[in-house]
Amino acid sequence: MEPFDITEPYRVEHLELRWARIDGRPYRATVWRPATDLPARAPWATLLDVPGGPSTYFDRSVDFYFNRKLAACGAVVVAIDFRRGPSHPYPSACIDVNAAIRWLKREAVALGGTAERLGVVGASCGGQVALLSALRPHDPVYASAKGHETVEAWSPGVQPDAAIDYVLALWPITDVPGHYAYVTGRPDDDEVAAYLVRAHDAVYGCADRMREASPLHTVQEGRAQRLPPVLLQLPELDCQVPVSTQEAFIQAYRRSGGSIEPALLPGMAHSAANDPGDDADQCVEVMKRFVAARLSG
Repeated sequence: MEPFDITEPYRVEHLELRWARIDGRPYRATVWRPATDLPARAPWATLLDVPGGPSTYFDRSVDFYFNRKLAACGAVVVAIDFRRGPSHPYPSACIDVNAAIRWLKREAVALGGTAERLGVVGASCGGQVALLSALRPHDPVYASAKGHETVEAWSPGVQPDAAIDYVLALWPITDVPGHYAYVTGRPDDDEVAAYLVRAHDAVYGCADRMREASPLHTVQEGRAQRLPPVLLQLPELDCQVPVSTQEAFIQAYRRSGGSIEPALLPGMAHSAANDPGDDADQCVEVMKRFVAARLSG
């Protein structure tokens, strides 16, 4: 594997492609990768980006800033579009990400990367889906490829290889029922909270589905199939997913034998890494060092 260098020494290029066709609609990906003229070289580290946002307002472009900076360190970073709520309820996103992991493992070499030590990064709702996908790579529903026209469904009894090696979870929703209780308890004039309540209702519909889709309850109830190393970024001033709502997941992950690295981001708010600036650069530094440690081990 080519060196992953946190000084960002590489020029970056990007390309657009279609990664899947789902329910008759094409879904695209943006690939960020180092630009090199070397005729022969080792592959780059590879990450899948699961962009956040509970509605179709967001797409694969939202994480461009940190994706580009990770690529400049020596990585192929693939940001995907996938089915989102509220029009596509749970578990559509998890089915798509499971399929995307398998697709990326198949295509990594052609993109200049490698399927070895594959990482996944996701923010907010994307972080929740990234965690669920990492915890339950062999879940039969997630692995069903339901709706996918270009992904072969796995035969009964055959486990798909959708396992990943580490997770960068940026301000994710780790406790879905707890988050729903939090947003429903916000003041009536909190428009963001009201939007999140509507999104939860549409995506999950009931308390049992929220529990099913909760990374915290997946770990607590022994439903996790893998516990890969996790970086958990926690903006101190996050009013959408408060730091206090993450502690239970941290403790449950550690009690279950998983390695988790909480990273408090002083003075920062939700989506701190998305807009260029000092806050984003500090977030990215933490991300780069975590990836470098995973790749050097």
